Amino acid sequence: MQTVSAEAGGGTNDLRGLLTAAGARSVSIVMPAQNEQQNITTALDLSVELLQQCCSDFYEVIVVDDASTDTTLQLVRDYAAKNPSVKFIALDKDVGPHLAVLTGFRQAKGDLLFFIPSDLQILPDQLLPCLPAMANADYVCTNRVVRADPFHRIVMARLYNAMLRRMFNLPMHDVDSSILVRKRVVDEIGHQITTKSTFILAELLIRARAAGLRIVEVTIEHHPRPAGKPAAITPKETFKTLVEAVGFLRFALKTRRSLRS
Repeated sequence: MQTVSAEAGGGTNDLRGLLTAAGARSVSIVMPAQNEQQNITTALDLSVELLQQCCSDFYEVIVVDDASTDTTLQLVRDYAAKNPSVKFIALDKDVGPHLAVLTGFRQAKGDLLFFIPSDLQILPDQLLPCLPAMANADYVCTNRVVRADPFHRIVMARLYNAMLRRMFNLPMHDVDSSILVRKRVVDEIGHQITTKSTFILAELLIRARAAGLRIVEVTIEHHPRPAGKPAAITPKETFKTLVEAVGFLRFALKTRRSLRS
């Protein structure tokens, strides 16, 4: 399998042409959300506006509410009542953003599935650099080269990504960032996911490489969070992620030949 890298490109012109060139007709944006009452309406507005320009047949925005304790879920319910392209999944307990993404992906119906957070740090328009890359790929990873995060989160992310690259021979630089994948990737691989921590996106990528799928990386923009607070990185979740990553090495060793670039 060959993995290639691509820089962010494309523009706002001929969005439907970009979608057609990617071999698709429809897009599902999936957004996990937990206590994002200050950001969620804007995230929905921007997503719907973009997809209206991009998709002529079908599009949807799926918000996976991760047991919010504020008014996030009610705001999404009200929005969905007025716009049938917006849907929501209400989780009873906090499962974390990555399992929430996988939950949304499994229910999405678009040809292409685009994960973005609901905190407005990655805007829906970052679909634009991903679409041209999808013309020759099944799975587009994104790389937040310039991150608008607190210093400690940047350091932790870099250490985590460096560890994954070393352990699993991954050429990608930012495994927890947004991804654009074909629906068939989730249909074929999604049921194989065994981890429950923030390692989920890494497992999806590793399994996609082992399956010989075409994977591309593009650079995207990252913005400061306009409102609200990011979820805390707890020692318990960090430990769980490390344990699952080490445990998953068995799969990596069995498919070592497939994981090589």
